[in-house]
Amino acid sequence: ENKNTKKKTPPQKLVFVDGSWYHRPDPITNLFRNPSLEFQTGPRLPNARYLDMDAIASSQELFPERNPKGLMHMMPTGRLFRLAMDAFGISGGAGSGMDDHVDHVIIYAKRGALFTPR
Repeated sequence: ENKNTKKKTPPQKLVFVDGSWYHRPDPITNLFRNPSLEFQTGPRLPNARYLDMDAIASSQELFPERNPKGLMHMMPTGRLFRLAMDAFGISGGAGSGMDDHVDHVIIYAKRGALFTPR
């Protein structure tokens, strides 16, 4: 096989995403926390991104057919999720417009964010 005809694949990136979200006050301080503000002020992992799931959730106003009951925190549409990942510079492989390149994504949360693993 000719080396010049072999398709080069861009190197994979490791991307850290802070997915912290809180539905109750902090158990130690009894205060509600603002995960976006905490991310902005740090500390956080170097080069991490913050994902506010409610910002990309399928709201009833934007997607009445996907969320007819107006429930909160509903899974975003695939297209909206892809747009959010594109904005973060995260590649998802085939169909993402990035050839077959796939980034490795690790979603983490700070203490007290119980739902991030879901």
